[in-house]
Amino acid sequence: MEFWVSLTEMLVNVSILAAAVVAVFKLRVFSLLSRRFRSEVECSHYTLPGGRVVFVGEYTIHNTGERPITLSDVQVRLVGATKAGPVLAADEDAVLAERTYFTSEGAYEGLGRIEAGERSIFPLRCELDELPSTTYLIGSFRWPYKREPASFYGLYVMTDGGLAAEPTCVRSPPLQDTTA
Repeated sequence: MEFWVSLTEMLVNVSILAAAVVAVFKLRVFSLLSRRFRSEVECSHYTLPGGRVVFVGEYTIHNTGERPITLSDVQVRLVGATKAGPVLAADEDAVLAERTYFTSEGAYEGLGRIEAGERSIFPLRCELDELPSTTYLIGSFRWPYKREPASFYGLYVMTDGGLAAEPTCVRSPPLQDTTA
């Protein structure tokens, strides 16, 4: 009888250990505890009587992971474009408009914590004397985790005639924080 009791205890211990190994493997393989997000921008503009232009841009951060994301600050910048041969690039020295959200202060406090499956939208609305035909909307943020996320560069091109363009939506692939 004592043999069966010790065998049962050993089998229980082995099964608990095996379950723990499977759980760790599952969490690492499927990245269930990683911080993942997806960014996108949406832009449009409107020409006012007299030629001034209202630009409307939104930088959106989606939490696609299972853990909440905490943001320290978010910056949205509208910059001109430059050409290097046939290649377009953002001219970060030609800032047309800029807005920084400090998510630990006042009205923006709720935007700084994005729960799993939720999103936060950070708008940039500005009135300009003129809008270049090609611009970039750059969205960036900081968080308290180890890896600094890359900035998002969204290209906006005005349509012919300077009429309000269809909203342009550019998406980035989901990124993962490898520090769990």
